[in-house]
Amino acid sequence: MIIDGKGIAREIEAQLAKEVKTFGRPLRLTVFTSDPDAATTQFLSIKRKRAQAVGISLREKHIDGSVKSQEFAKLIAQEAALTDGII
Repeated sequence: MIIDGKGIAREIEAQLAKEVKTFGRPLRLTVFTSDPDAATTQFLSIKRKRAQAVGISLREKHIDGSVKSQEFAKLIAQEAALTDGII
């Protein structure tokens, strides 16, 4: 049996786009990064394209690697009020 992974992905993407429209407003996904390497940059590029394809805006928040845990928790809490999802 041969599985058409790209075809399945297109079907899922089309279904997600329909579901996103039911919210009646643009959805936003926020991604926190700290000194992203080449693999992370490529990952984010793919996620940005896929999110855009289904009607979700992706926002990157770059934080300094020296940020303390408590400060990072505050940043996440602040962003949570403005976004629909956080990575």
